[in-house]
Amino acid sequence: MSVDAQATAGGMTMNTFHFFGDVVLIVIGVAFALVGYVLGYLFIISGVLFLFLGQAAALQRWQVRRHRGALLGQPATVDVDDEGMQFATPLTTSHVPWSTITSLRVSDRSIVFYRDRTPLGYLPAGAFNSDAERQAFVEYARGQAASSRAAAPIN
Repeated sequence: MSVDAQATAGGMTMNTFHFFGDVVLIVIGVAFALVGYVLGYLFIISGVLFLFLGQAAALQRWQVRRHRGALLGQPATVDVDDEGMQFATPLTTSHVPWSTITSLRVSDRSIVFYRDRTPLGYLPAGAFNSDAERQAFVEYARGQAASSRAAAPIN
């Protein structure tokens, strides 16, 4: 999922979780160091290292390129019809029926499709020629998802 789609999704991210963990490690280290434990200095050094390694954007970009470089920049297509959406890349294809979509989160940079709290896929705003076209698609997608869920049998 792109950074734009993650920002649209909101909520606590792993970066936020790691940031708080690193700060807690540093605070515990300071407390230990103030009472005279040498172990506190190790906590402080570890916390600062983890903080730098986990939060530095340049380092994160390098790690993503190193571990997932083959996936970056791959073309993706999304086909939309009355049954749902089909997301296709050179590596995989997935079909998302309208009935599985429970909500959409829309920002000025992306549209994220959800089933409950799980993101199913996203479209960047750049996929549309204009804001009016993007808004029309959002209305269409919301209508399709709502009508498909209403027509789907309940198990």
